[in-house]
Amino acid sequence: MSSRQLYRSSGLALVIGAVAFALHIVLRSVIAAGGDPVEYAPSGAWLAVNALGVLGAGLVLLGLPALYGRIAGAGGKSALAGIVLLGLAWLFFGWFLSLYALLVQPWLA
Repeated sequence: MSSRQLYRSSGLALVIGAVAFALHIVLRSVIAAGGDPVEYAPSGAWLAVNALGVLGAGLVLLGLPALYGRIAGAGGKSALAGIVLLGLAWLFFGWFLSLYALLVQPWLA
């Protein structure tokens, strides 16, 4: 795989992951609106929506190196620091919390 194909596939993963995670946020808000976690957490829709969130956040994390590759020359070390912090934020808020809602929350309910 050439570097150009790798760059394009990473960028595509970033875009698809961001769209999937945005869809996850909307659907999760619709499912959980005004409800009790005991009712919606064990449902199949809750599990599917949070699986979409885990997948979307994972794709964003895989696509971040393409974003850094795009801005590395102009940004330097501050671009690297920004991408690392952005990756840590996605790791915690995107991937970990969606994984928690997928695996732990139904068990607690």
